[in-house]
Amino acid sequence: MDYLKEKDKYLKSEQHYSDFYDKHTVEECRLIINRKHIPYEEALDKYGEEGAERMHKMLDEMFLHIRKGERYTNKKTAIDRWMVKDKARDEFYESVKASEDISCLTCGRLMFVTSKDLWTDLDKGAEYFLCMNAP
Repeated sequence: MDYLKEKDKYLKSEQHYSDFYDKHTVEECRLIINRKHIPYEEALDKYGEEGAERMHKMLDEMFLHIRKGERYTNKKTAIDRWMVKDKARDEFYESVKASEDISCLTCGRLMFVTSKDLWTDLDKGAEYFLCMNAP
């Protein structure tokens, strides 16, 4: 049985990764825009409430501009890194061969591979395959 045909490839189009990156950039920018400020007593004393709000708005806009620039600068590197990792996963997936000469302990019939899944251990940074056989 060729189980590679049943599995979706890990490596997607570059546009998929670009859209994913852009989506997270927008979410991060929205967090910056919608965050609540703790007014600084010094700013309130020196500039009043309106001045402190203007100062916070100016700082938010500056921080947002810097963060968008960082995200733009790092986009290509991040996408390339994700694509290389997913390509390696596909190659690893294709290289793993499950045992096919296993007999069922109950009925004695020869078993065949029904599924093959990649498992990731985030703590160890390792990836494993779980192969399921059935008679």
